[in-house]
Amino acid sequence: MRFIVSLIILLSIIIPISGVAASPGLSVSSTLSSHVLLPGGEYYLILTIKNIGTQDINNLYVTLEGVDSPIKIQGIGNPRYVSTLKQSGQIQSVYRLSVPEDTPVGTYLARFKVTQLTAGTAGEENMVYVYNAIIKVSGFSNLIISSVSPALYVPGQKTDLVFTLKNKGNARLRNIKLTWNTPEDVLLPLQRDSQVTIPLLSPQKKVNISMPVIAKMNIAPDVYPITFTVSYYLNGEEETTKDMVGIIIGGTTNFGVSTQMTSPESLAITVANIGINPADSVSVKIGNNEAFIGDIDAGGYSIANIMIPEVSEQNNSPQQTSDNGFRMENSRVIPKFHVHQGLINVQISYTDTMGERHSVIKEVSVEHTSQTLRGQMVSAPLKGHKSNNTLYAAIIGILLLLGVIYGYKKKREASR
Repeated sequence: MRFIVSLIILLSIIIPISGVAASPGLSVSSTLSSHVLLPGGEYYLILTIKNIGTQDINNLYVTLEGVDSPIKIQGIGNPRYVSTLKQSGQIQSVYRLSVPEDTPVGTYLARFKVTQLTAGTAGEENMVYVYNAIIKVSGFSNLIISSVSPALYVPGQKTDLVFTLKNKGNARLRNIKLTWNTPEDVLLPLQRDSQVTIPLLSPQKKVNISMPVIAKMNIAPDVYPITFTVSYYLNGEEETTKDMVGIIIGGTTNFGVSTQMTSPESLAITVANIGINPADSVSVKIGNNEAFIGDIDAGGYSIANIMIPEVSEQNNSPQQTSDNGFRMENSRVIPKFHVHQGLINVQISYTDTMGERHSVIKEVSVEHTSQTLRGQMVSAPLKGHKSNNTLYAAIIGILLLLGVIYGYKKKREASR
């Protein structure tokens, strides 16, 4: 019984399972050229052999007997001559190690044998030391927000925020938690908070996430950052990454239009911005006649006058059309405007908050002063009343537009 116990102790010293192999005269250990081994990388394994005995050791050989797949190490099965190892001396043997791209995360072993031969490679093995070098392959994280849509958000309007989360690494990511935020809360989530939890995302896989959001009202149109914060577990440790994407708050707008014929030579057009975004470089056009207004903020309005050019008073034909889109009868000008059932088309052009130019057409009716009657001959206005007519038309147009703006705001407040 005592002999069996002594034999077990002796074998545990001479042939260790892994780590450092030691004997009364020899110690073997290994190191790697990098603390972290990733798939697709090239590294070096350095085997260190030490003489911890009291005398020199001659004719030492080290052999790489094998390595766990798919790890690759050059020189398997070829003994390397270490030469004589002096007392308390050491020597290193270096091996090139490759980790293929498809290597799973985990721990692998490289098996070495150190022997002392009595007479070269053909001699008898005097001592045998087995050593298992530990090779740990780590996972690398490359979790990205691959897409975010849409890019444009209109204040006060519900929109679905859709983004794609992709795992471009080689390891499974667990317990993924994603949150997002914007400065000044310009974008707010509906029905739930901004956090999303994903239990597991495998390598090279992606997941699409959609949530309803709304852009904050009364926010200045601009480009705002949306910041994504993602935490997950990799190799048993929690990691956190951040990604930032730009979104646009703003867009197009809408208009209310009223017109007033102040005289045969002048048409007053009142344009109100009844949308939620400002409009820049606004112009109005009827037929071939155009007037520039300028910028109109949301809720604002402006008035433009389109002058009707005078035409010749002599006209032998009972009716003809001028180049400016007006019908002449009996040497007097009557607005034509392609009138259909008392309506005309007014084209409004403007630049939105994104710098894009738009044109919209509004079909409106033409209001006349006491001196202009739709469908009848227009008499020449008295010079003394021309300015009063223009002022009267402008006041009527403003009152009409204020009514439109007030009704629109009451409707929008009721819908909230």
